[in-house]
Amino acid sequence: NDRGQIGDGTRGTQRYTPTTVSLPAGKAPVSISVSGTYGNHFCSTMDDGSLYCWGSNENGQLGLGHKCLSGSYIDGCNGNYGHSSPMQVSLPVGRTATAVSAGYWHTCAILDDGSVWCWGANTQGELGVGNSSNTGDWRYSPNAVMMPSGTTAVAIAIGDQHSCMVVDDGRAFCWGYGGAGEIGDGSTSNRNMPTQVYGSASYVSISSGPEFNCAITNLGTVQCWGLNNHEQLGLGYDGGSGYSTPQNTALPAGIDTSSLALGAHHGCAVLETMSVYCWGQDDYGQLATSYGCQNDYTNGCSGNDRSTPAPAQLPTGRSGIAVTAGYYFTCVFIDNGGIYCFGENYDGQLGNGSTDGGCLLHNPHYDF
Repeated sequence: NDRGQIGDGTRGTQRYTPTTVSLPAGKAPVSISVSGTYGNHFCSTMDDGSLYCWGSNENGQLGLGHKCLSGSYIDGCNGNYGHSSPMQVSLPVGRTATAVSAGYWHTCAILDDGSVWCWGANTQGELGVGNSSNTGDWRYSPNAVMMPSGTTAVAIAIGDQHSCMVVDDGRAFCWGYGGAGEIGDGSTSNRNMPTQVYGSASYVSISSGPEFNCAITNLGTVQCWGLNNHEQLGLGYDGGSGYSTPQNTALPAGIDTSSLALGAHHGCAVLETMSVYCWGQDDYGQLATSYGCQNDYTNGCSGNDRSTPAPAQLPTGRSGIAVTAGYYFTCVFIDNGGIYCFGENYDGQLGNGSTDGGCLLHNPHYDF
């Protein structure tokens, strides 16, 4: 909570159990986003279409028209690069937000007209405005992404320094840093405007890790591309270090995928059977599979990583509704209304009241 990312008005006070965010009165959150890696800010869409963000703002990633510096309390900053309570983003006049995705140093949102607007750092062209300029206050407020002609966005996801969207005709587009192949156009070049992902697949949703992406197709299958140094693409074999075009993820055949979440170097999917499958880096128990990968090349493992997706072990009799992934941890919303988290817990991210566990430990779920 050093940047105020808990959103309860405090800074520097750590929270090891779920804590209520100080949202504006009379408004209810509809969706929320936080980076699955290094990002220290949150954003949430509200039931009236407004958008609020809080936490780190050193690169203007909260979209408030300013950035926050160390020791500064100007514009409501908290003295350590951020805002400790939710702050309203100034969207274009007459527009409302329908979806939002928060990355490391930037943020993007889909508005009610299907346009995409981004703000924050732009060192790699991740704002999608046709340049990689990272100077000037213009980037601290929402800027219109250069949308492909005749399209509207239906899904948005952003990584550390790249952004991706799915448009209404099922195509996927990415932009920003491409050094690990995360743009998906067959190159490792940076792109400063949306660039079509290679192939003929039609996508319905997309999720991004720091340097890789996975998307659900209209057939219920999953394809991934980008960095694969920890088998985070889930190919079912010991693959290469990265792929610049979409690859098929080895989830169970004939079972549709409902939702996806990507962490730093791992991924998890909820299937239509309400089972949860995970793959990728397995150093901290963030996959919760019954067989841990530790210098092993059997049972779907590739050294310390899992190349073949396997079922996460949920509480007995429970099923998964949705999943979210952090840096080295994962949380699953389960069918009794609870949340079950597993993986690294050194900062209390599992919400069990402590900073214990995390290294190959599965922690009890938390019931609200």
